[in-house]
Amino acid sequence: MTKWITTSDFASLSPINVFGKEHTFSPESESAFFNKHVLFRKKTVISDFENATLRISADDYYKLYVNGKFVCMGPSPSYPAHTYFNEIDLAPYLVRGENTFAVHTYYMGLRNRVFVSGDNLHGLFFELYLDGKLAVSSDESFVSAYHSGFCECGKYGYETGFLEVYDSNSSEVGFEAPDFDDSAWQNAVENKNFATTHKLFGKAPLLDVYDIIPETVEIRDNHIFVDVGREICGYLTYEAKGKKGDVIIIRQGEELCDDGSVRFELRCNCRFEEKHILSGGKDKLLQYDYKGFRYAQIIFPHGCEIDKDSIRITVRHNPYNERADISSENEKLSRIFRLCADTVKYGVQEICVDCPTREKGQYLGDAGFIGMSYAALCHDTSVLEKVLFDFAHSSFICKGLMAVSCASLNQEIADYSLMYPYFTYWCYTQNKNENFLRDIYPYVDGLIKYFSQHVKDGVLCDITEKWNIVDWPMNLRDGYDFELTNPPKGGCHNVIAAYYIGACEYYEKIRRALGMPPCINIDGLKQAFIEKFYDADAGLFKDSPTSHHHSIHANILPMLYDIGMNSAIKEKIIAMIREKRLLSVNYFAFFVLLALEKEGEYELMKELICDDGSWSNMLREGATVCFEAWGKDQKWNTSLFHPWMSYPVVFADKIK
Repeated sequence: MTKWITTSDFASLSPINVFGKEHTFSPESESAFFNKHVLFRKKTVISDFENATLRISADDYYKLYVNGKFVCMGPSPSYPAHTYFNEIDLAPYLVRGENTFAVHTYYMGLRNRVFVSGDNLHGLFFELYLDGKLAVSSDESFVSAYHSGFCECGKYGYETGFLEVYDSNSSEVGFEAPDFDDSAWQNAVENKNFATTHKLFGKAPLLDVYDIIPETVEIRDNHIFVDVGREICGYLTYEAKGKKGDVIIIRQGEELCDDGSVRFELRCNCRFEEKHILSGGKDKLLQYDYKGFRYAQIIFPHGCEIDKDSIRITVRHNPYNERADISSENEKLSRIFRLCADTVKYGVQEICVDCPTREKGQYLGDAGFIGMSYAALCHDTSVLEKVLFDFAHSSFICKGLMAVSCASLNQEIADYSLMYPYFTYWCYTQNKNENFLRDIYPYVDGLIKYFSQHVKDGVLCDITEKWNIVDWPMNLRDGYDFELTNPPKGGCHNVIAAYYIGACEYYEKIRRALGMPPCINIDGLKQAFIEKFYDADAGLFKDSPTSHHHSIHANILPMLYDIGMNSAIKEKIIAMIREKRLLSVNYFAFFVLLALEKEGEYELMKELICDDGSWSNMLREGATVCFEAWGKDQKWNTSLFHPWMSYPVVFADKIK
C-alpha cells in the first residue's frame, strides 16, 4: 500500500486546523516549521517494461527528477480532502537496470493564498505502475534529508513566499544524480496524519516547463543585465565560478529605474533580491520558487566569472494551445487582443493566479474571468471547470464559498461568490456537458440557499460575513456612496442586491438545463429591487435606498439583468457609459462590456476597449502582459502582471 512519507520531524507533528470563516475563525498558533526543502531518493532495478505510469503528489509541492533529469513539478494547490495528483508517462526517462528517483519537496509553512500550508502537514505520494502493476510506491525504503542549500533572506508580497539564498557549498547539491551518495540520509517515515486528512481527488494538468534564451544579456561593470524581452513566470539560471564563499546578488523586476538598473523593489509590494553563494568550483544557480519578471541583474564580486552564454530563463505555465482567431483589421484592437492572449498564456499556472508576484493566489472573481479568457482563446473549458470545482471544494468552510480557494488564508468576498452561478452557466454554454453541470449543481444550490437567508423584503442585504467589494481599487468606484468596510457593517446597497438577482437568474437557467422546475420568483426580486433603488426623478438607479448618487456601478447590473428597464433608462445608462468611459471602473469594466454586448452595442464596446485610457495605456506604458489597473500609477501597489484583465478576448468574436 502506498504511503504518504515525510521526515521523522514532520511525522511527529499534530495537524493544525487552518480553515474557518474569515471574521469569526480564531486559528491556532502557527507551525514552527517554515521554508523546509525536503529531499527524497529511491533506487530500484527495472528489468523490462512497455508502459510506465507515475502518479505523484506532495504537500505542499514537488519537483521530480528521474536518472538525473528533470521531469515535472506540481501538484496544483488543493484542499486536503480533494488532493490533486499528477500522472506522468515515465517510459522515456527509465532504463533497463537501476533507476534513480529523486524528489525535491517543499513545505512553505506560511498561511497565505498560495498553498494550504501552515498546517504541519508535509508528505510525498509516489506510485509507479509498470505495465499496469504497482512496481514502486512511497514507503520507508525511500531515504530523505533536508536540503541545507536553500535558506531564506526575507519574504515578499503578502507573506507570499521566501526570498531564496542558494548555497552551492551544500552537501545536497546534485542530489538528483544517480551517483550521488545518500548513505548518510535517513529512511523516510510514514505520515499517518494523511490517512485522515488527505484523499486523492483527480489529475491536474502538468505545466509546460522549458528554457529560453534572454533577448538581451549585457556585461556592465560588476553586473550582468538581462532582459527576457517580455514578462514571464519562471526562474533565472546560469553557471558561475568564483572563490569559495563569494556571494552573487540576483535582482529581478518588471521594469527599469531611470538609471537603467532593474527595479527590484516592485510596485506591487515585492522586493526581489536574492543570493547565490559559490563553492569555489563551477556552480549553477538553482531557484525553487517562480516569479513574474522581465528583467534581471546579476551582481558579482571581483574575480567571479559568470558564463554569459549559460544564462537561461526557465519558463513555466499551464499548457496553452491558442485556437481562436483574434486578429482584427483594427491594429490597436489586434495589439490589445495579443496583450490579453499573452497574459493568459504566461499567467495561468497550476491555478488561475490573480498575479504571479504579490499574492500567487486564486481569487474566484479573477479566476472566473481568466478561465473564460482561456476557454475563448483555446476553445477549451478545462481550466474554467477546474476553477469552479476548486471553489466548490471550499464549501466545507462556507456554503457561500470562499474568495480564495485551495489556500490556508481564509478570505471572503460576497461579489465573487455571487458571480459563481454566472461562471458556471457560461462554462456549460461552451462545453455543453450536462454531467459537469449536474456535478457542480449542488454547490450552486448551496450558495443560493446561503445567500437567500439574507433576503429581507425581497432584497439581499446585511451581508456581514463577506466583504462587499463593488470595485477595486477604492478610487475606481465612481463615487459609490455606500460605506464599504471590511469586515462589513451590514445594510442594504445596490450592487450586492443586483448581483443576487443575477445569481438567481443563472441558478434558474442551470436548473432548467437539468430539467428541474423553477423555484425562485425572479420577477418579485426585481420588483423589490426597483422599489428600493430606482430614482424616478433621475431615471436611474441609486447606490443605496438612502443615497442620491447614481454611480455607473449601480446602473450596469440592472441593465445587464433587465431590472426595470425601458428604452429611456437604457439610453441614459449607455449615455453614462459614453461619458465616463471605463476610467470610473476597474474590475467592474467586465460587466460594463457584458451589458453592452447584451444590448448589441458592439461599436461602443470596441471604442471603450481601444480607449487611450484603458488597455492602450498599458501598451503605451510598456506592458507585455496586462496590468492590474489602467496605468502603473493608478493604484498604490499596482501589479504589472494581472491575468484577469485579459477578458476582452471573451468578446473578440463580436467586436473584432
